[in-house]
Amino acid sequence: MEERILTEKLVAYDSSNDEGIRNCAGFVQGWLEAREIQTHELEIRGLPVLVADVGPVDAELTVLLHGHLDVVPGHAEQFEPRLEGDRLLRRAARTT
Repeated sequence: MEERILTEKLVAYDSSNDEGIRNCAGFVQGWLEAREIQTHELEIRGLPVLVADVGPVDAELTVLLHGHLDVVPGHAEQFEPRLEGDRLLRRAARTT
């Protein structure tokens, strides 16, 4: 159930502004590093960009996963995760 808890934490960040993006990126960085995944941070237009490498450097195959933390502005209640049965509802949350 760790995935649901992680999703609840992520959708609770109002990342429609620079402060929210920085806070969310800090949480993601801490989450990765708590799992011994090394990260480094770049800065683009004053905002953090996290990079995490997993696996051997000399691997035959490289897989790149790219995501974003920013969202368009919304009402405060849209950032409060809500369980409805076995579904998590709120902005960007569509789990079953």
